[in-house]
Amino acid sequence: MARRNHRRIAAGWSIGGLFPGSMALVFALLAFAWSLQVQASGPGVPGLYWIDDRGASHLLSEQIRDQVNSRLPRGSQPPGRPFANQDQGVVVVDGGVEFTVGANGHFQSLNEALGVASAVRSRHSGERGEGVVVTILEGVVLNEQVNMHNTDLSHIRLTGNSPVMVDTTGFANADDDRGSAPFFNLQFGSESPKIDVIFEQVAGGDAVGLLANRGSSAVLTPNGGFVGFRDGATVNNGSTLTGRFSTLQGSRWAIHARHMSDANLRSARLDGGDIGAWARRASRIDARAADLSGHGSGEGLRADNVSLIEAHGAVINQRAIAANAFRGGQINLLSANLANTGTAMQVSDGGFIYAHGLGDLSNVGQVFSIEPNTFSARGVILTDLAVD
Repeated sequence: MARRNHRRIAAGWSIGGLFPGSMALVFALLAFAWSLQVQASGPGVPGLYWIDDRGASHLLSEQIRDQVNSRLPRGSQPPGRPFANQDQGVVVVDGGVEFTVGANGHFQSLNEALGVASAVRSRHSGERGEGVVVTILEGVVLNEQVNMHNTDLSHIRLTGNSPVMVDTTGFANADDDRGSAPFFNLQFGSESPKIDVIFEQVAGGDAVGLLANRGSSAVLTPNGGFVGFRDGATVNNGSTLTGRFSTLQGSRWAIHARHMSDANLRSARLDGGDIGAWARRASRIDARAADLSGHGSGEGLRADNVSLIEAHGAVINQRAIAANAFRGGQINLLSANLANTGTAMQVSDGGFIYAHGLGDLSNVGQVFSIEPNTFSARGVILTDLAVD
């Protein structure tokens, strides 16, 4: 019995019997981290350092160091301590901090700038301020994907001189975006920076401006958006997109919400392409007062599989079909403008459209695809519009 106990005790110790096996690994990792810290903040080298997820240390430029140091609260973090890989994990500054991307900027890479900005927080003061800003300088052509996995960058505002050009050559497909390589790829509950600039694809293959997937979320300001991509934005699997007055224009669709996702795009520009807004599989899109016009083809609104689109006051001109609801999808059209369309309202397979107080219906080929205010297997169109 004593021998068995001795074996059990001996098996739990190592390194000459001084430390438990699990603790030895912890001490080894701490020693490695300390060695990196000592290397990064050696004698006579003042400043802030960023230690990336691979353990590599990066000396920040004097300009960045001075900018951050000047905003550190007095008595908080003295210069010379590592920028990251410390107990606090972040640097808290008073006022705003701006990091720039470009030939004459702080960083050559957008991902590098976001990596550093992710470890900086602006102290709450109750006053409106700039916070943490990443600015893309004029003339930059970005050729990199921003892949986010369980990451929160929502405290960062991403801006520049619109539009910022993007070359998607070499972009990799996400595993679930149906073959369209995303510029911003948000996965597993990630939160994007506040996108305060328009990104325009100018070269490369089919791509989507933004993909939010698996409970992720993104915010577009009125100055933000994506144009020139095959798809403006896709939100999937319980994800959300907020972008009132923003711009999403794609050659295929502007916004695609699927699998119980939400897109709040009131007063946004969603024009052009094959489909302006598509709500799919129990998803919801707020397109009130949005512009979903086309060039004589495609659909302004499409809702299927018990999804809902709110389009109060929307402008949907020059479309083959202005509003298309099928398989239990619902579209609410209140005071909408549906002029110059082939078919204003179409339902099939149990689709539902509620049309009340419609505005301009001039030059419409067919107002209703079925007799309104009647029930049929094809669906229902309820309206107060007088029918001849």
